[in-house]
Amino acid sequence: MQLNSDAPANVAGLNPNRTESIVITTPALNAVISSAVKVSGFSDSTFEQTLIVEVRGQSNNQLGRVTTTVAAAPGQRGAFSVDVPFQSFGNQPGRIVVYTISPRDGKTVHLNSVEVRLDP
Repeated sequence: MQLNSDAPANVAGLNPNRTESIVITTPALNAVISSAVKVSGFSDSTFEQTLIVEVRGQSNNQLGRVTTTVAAAPGQRGAFSVDVPFQSFGNQPGRIVVYTISPRDGKTVHLNSVEVRLDP
């Protein structure tokens, strides 16, 4: 697999060129977020370079969801960044979830998440 040479060598202490299939660099673990959150990171190549990004609440309920693309040529690892609007009904623990879906059977292929604090 050829790596995206435009990716920075090191982001937040992580090497984006070789690690998990999906790496979330922002928001940070336990960050307090409200109304909309910028979610950024790096991902291996996906079907049509598409990722799904969700904000989930304390009960794992979906509070916000957007799709975004990996900024790299097909077959290459690259960066992603997207704003995810959401509405939280009370201060609660939450989670940012980034994943890909198989075009063949609709199942989750890769998933990574980070715990956050939701502040309405």
